[in-house]
Amino acid sequence: MLGLFKKKNKQVVTEAERSLSRMDRDIYLIQQWISHLHEKGEEVRNSHFRHIEVTKKDISEINKWIRYLHTHNSEIHKFVRETTNNIIDLRKSYNEMAFRLEKIEKGQLRTLERTNQGQIEDKSALKKDTSEPIITSISETERKVYKTEFNGSQLELLNLMYHADRPFSYEEMAKMLGKKKKSIRNLIYELREKNINVKSKPAGVRKKGFYLDKEEKIKVSGR
Repeated sequence: MLGLFKKKNKQVVTEAERSLSRMDRDIYLIQQWISHLHEKGEEVRNSHFRHIEVTKKDISEINKWIRYLHTHNSEIHKFVRETTNNIIDLRKSYNEMAFRLEKIEKGQLRTLERTNQGQIEDKSALKKDTSEPIITSISETERKVYKTEFNGSQLELLNLMYHADRPFSYEEMAKMLGKKKKSIRNLIYELREKNINVKSKPAGVRKKGFYLDKEEKIKVSGR
């Protein structure tokens, strides 16, 4: 009876040891899982912080682009306004030239009085502050000398530079012909488009003087 009890007690101890062993193994596995989950949690946490940093950089770059686009948009608006104003001015110049051309075609363009036998007044005349523009005349002989495809305004400017003994700036020519500075600039561009070699060189601080050299005067005169 005692032996049977000991045998039973031994079996109980053995089963208890096995149970403890399984518990130790389960605890070890649980610890491994906890360690694994902790590592994964740290990875997720670090990834989250890295994502936050990248997002901050992206937001900073986006803000830079927004500022750039805003500045660029303002420049485009300014350019559009200036272009619109230039188109309006060109339209006015076109209407003026069309009106003058119509008068030329109808033979109604009045002959301007010549000054000093068709020559430009001396330099001292430019210093006088007069309300009347200084305009050289275009005689019938000069109409034959110049090519017929020039309109009235172009002929006036061409005649002015033909008789000039020095380069004139935009302001001087505008005053002499009673026109706007922008109109003179457009007329010079039109003459160059018609193969008239209007040359320029510095004429003071931030100014250019425009003139025809001897060869070009001979060319336009047809001599």
